[in-house]
Amino acid sequence: MKIRTKRTYDTIDSEDEFRVLADRLWPRGLKKSVVKIDYWAKEISPTTGLRQAYHNEQITYEEFSSLYREELEQNPLSLPFIERLKGYDTITLLTSRKPIELSELPTLEAFIRKYQ
Repeated sequence: MKIRTKRTYDTIDSEDEFRVLADRLWPRGLKKSVVKIDYWAKEISPTTGLRQAYHNEQITYEEFSSLYREELEQNPLSLPFIERLKGYDTITLLTSRKPIELSELPTLEAFIRKYQ
């Protein structure tokens, strides 16, 4: 399975087979009718407390990533989410956060690869 990462504000292209929004909150300023989201994975996105601690710079990216990985490992909905992805050649993980390298997407991608 090929995993791509993009911002929700980026252009949709032909390689976006199955688009997954990995944010707990809907992206600001985007209408659902305009954004092609196949699945909104808010149940496995970083918890509100973790997201706010990172956003408010109370923790580093490394701490955020480590804690998010723990949340994914302990979340009973994580493995069913990965099951949902089977059968797709390409999935595109989406976030509104920038830069993508400092968002939840690298951690989520590593988790998916671990269990696919």
